[in-house]
Amino acid sequence: MEEEFVPYEESLALKNLGFNELCSHEYNLCDDDEIILEYHEDGITNTYLEVLTDEINDENIENEDIKLIDPSFTAPLYQQAFKWFDKNTHFRGFITKSIERNNFGWEIADPEVKRKIVCEEYYYSRQEAELECLKQLIQIQTNEG
Repeated sequence: MEEEFVPYEESLALKNLGFNELCSHEYNLCDDDEIILEYHEDGITNTYLEVLTDEINDENIENEDIKLIDPSFTAPLYQQAFKWFDKNTHFRGFITKSIERNNFGWEIADPEVKRKIVCEEYYYSRQEAELECLKQLIQIQTNEG
């Protein structure tokens, strides 16, 4: 099921772009630099995670023996990330499937200027195409901002 979630690096990039949607999971960095995916029964947003982290660290500052915790951030599903771009930017990401070659590609549309960016290579799995499309969306939006 982990393949349904946007990977760590891209989730962090989304947070930095302002992604703050309710998610069922979060990424945490453990003491040994291991990245873990944790479930939240009621869902959680990046803003709420920051508040929780600040509260815990405020308590930890008083006790010198306890190390401060690294902030965590949400782990959206791919569909959440694509919907967020659709709702909050003027870019739309689409996954395409070639029936002749039985592989996947992606397209990014910019309706504001009636422009389309099409991938130049194809992928054997939908997950690979989704990740590459999302990386392109993040890069475009980062350059726009």
